[in-house]
Amino acid sequence: MKEIEYKTLEAEVINIISSNGIMVLATSSKDRVTARAMSCVNDGLKIYFQTGIDSIKYAQMKENPNVALCCANMQIEGKSKFLDQSLREKTIIGKYAIEHPGSYEKYSSMKKSFVVEIVPSLVTLWKYENGNPLRDILDIAGRKAYREYYDISERVD
Repeated sequence: MKEIEYKTLEAEVINIISSNGIMVLATSSKDRVTARAMSCVNDGLKIYFQTGIDSIKYAQMKENPNVALCCANMQIEGKSKFLDQSLREKTIIGKYAIEHPGSYEKYSSMKKSFVVEIVPSLVTLWKYENGNPLRDILDIAGRKAYREYYDISERVD
């Protein structure tokens, strides 16, 4: 494991999040794990989406706020938080309307709709260097970034 520049990796992660409006969200509760594609927007590392209170993901996040997101070569671990309805316009709903107009029109006016904020704690990017796999890890909680080389030397023939 080798330490790398935190700000550089953070900027790369934010760029990937900003470039991928659709992310897969995994939630769990009571030994049931579910996943689905979500229309997302971000403000730096924080990720936002809408959901209704009648959905499985809403019920699971109410019981267990720990979630995971993934897109491209990136996986994110974090905590979900339901934003107060009065914060909707002040946070990301305007950005959501621009980036996901169809979803905005269908779901934003629902009385039972909430904006969810995901605060990431750990991000893993899978990469290759000279054909060898590695992981760049952004430990947001610890404000550290490091690289782990993935050992592929032992293979089953």
